[in-house]
Amino acid sequence: MAVSELFQASKRFQENYEWLSVAKYFDRIDSTQKRILQFLPKKIEGAVLVVAESQTKAVGRHGREWISPPGGIWFTLGLPMKTRTIAEMAPFSIVCSHVVVNALREINNLNCEMKWPNDILYQGKKVAGILNSTVKKFKNEWFLVGIGVNVNNELPDSLSDSATTIQKIRKQSQGRSRLIEAIIEAVWVAWGDFDRTGFGPYQKSIEDKLLGKGKMTRILVGNHQTEGTILGIDPQGSLLIQSGSNKKTIHAGEVVG
Repeated sequence: MAVSELFQASKRFQENYEWLSVAKYFDRIDSTQKRILQFLPKKIEGAVLVVAESQTKAVGRHGREWISPPGGIWFTLGLPMKTRTIAEMAPFSIVCSHVVVNALREINNLNCEMKWPNDILYQGKKVAGILNSTVKKFKNEWFLVGIGVNVNNELPDSLSDSATTIQKIRKQSQGRSRLIEAIIEAVWVAWGDFDRTGFGPYQKSIEDKLLGKGKMTRILVGNHQTEGTILGIDPQGSLLIQSGSNKKTIHAGEVVG
């Protein structure tokens, strides 16, 4: 059996990244978000990374199934919380989307857009997604960044209208090492920058990549839908819309159309 490209990349990360205290690779696991919990150390010495060639029970936002067979990029990076509170770090979720969009442009020459809050689309089809959460273990707080990118993996027919892969876009198999390396390095750098500066320096650049800005759209908030024109995002990463004569701030929800 051929050695996974992601396995080799994980070994390099452990050897070369001083800021990475733990790097684990699995051929097949339930979920990197779940598995990383067992590797969060009692004494914080750096970030923790779990990479998988495939996942059997991965989930996206709202508990939806995330299809993650071999050929994609699936990982969770555990980042130790520093001076900011969990509430203050919440906008970092959107910064992670920004990082992935930049990496896809740099490595794969893809001009993608961000569908608020955490989906990455290429010409209207999802190519990557981010799921972030926070957890406390041994009295230490961690920010978990789960990232999935459709690279060479197969997609079920049921997703053909809503998702795509880099291989399909480029019409040939794609290497994954450079892309996962670019994303992980950029997330770590952004984590340090965000801790010092907050969301402000990222806001305009993220708004420029925001899908549907200036257009009428529907936003699902809980079990209810609201409509409005997307104006941008506020300093907390919330979505700003114009609904009739009113301006609204959407703190949590999902753009659905």
